[in-house]
Amino acid sequence: MKWAVAILVTTLIAVLLTGYILPDKDLQVDLSNKLLRFHVIANSDDEADQQLKLKVKDAIVECLDPYLTATDSKNDAMVLINSKLNDIQRTAEEVIKEEGYEYPVKVSIGKFDFPVKSYGAITLPSGEYDALRIVIGKGDGKNWWCVLFPPLCFVDTAHGKVRDNTKEELSRVLSKNEIEEISSDRPEIKFKAVEIVENIASKVSDTLKLAFQKRPPD
Repeated sequence: MKWAVAILVTTLIAVLLTGYILPDKDLQVDLSNKLLRFHVIANSDDEADQQLKLKVKDAIVECLDPYLTATDSKNDAMVLINSKLNDIQRTAEEVIKEEGYEYPVKVSIGKFDFPVKSYGAITLPSGEYDALRIVIGKGDGKNWWCVLFPPLCFVDTAHGKVRDNTKEELSRVLSKNEIEEISSDRPEIKFKAVEIVENIASKVSDTLKLAFQKRPPD
């Protein structure tokens, strides 16, 4: 009986995946191929550590922004970032030292998981994206996320505002349809629903694998 239920659940999830998740997955893959993101993780959730995270972010964005504004593609942006990893590391360390801390900093560029995130008028779906990642100290604090290419990182930390020309910047690399998809009515709710279903599907899949592994031979 329980195997019949398991098969039914799996079938329902397959229908959800086929009819709802896959189109957004295609969108996420397309976006991932064109966008370079930025991820900063604080040492802890202590208020001082959170403020330090933002100061490190501000310094690095200020350092990279003029160069990234002049780049024409994600690949060019990644080449630029790779060439400046030592400068990024040094900039982060200097800010941390100036603020009176001795936290180590880990700077890397690669593929990382991102949750659904909104940036002003746009919302990006969850999934893997190429990103510059900075971990401060233990990396146990809340994250800060943005888009390095096209350069859409927050410029007003106090009010969480993004550039006024967000869609104009995106039009450099995204199609009109892609921009509409991520700036349509309440896309965050849609993307979060997809994220929830994906998580459920993953958990059920893991449970079924475990169950079949433990199933005694007939």
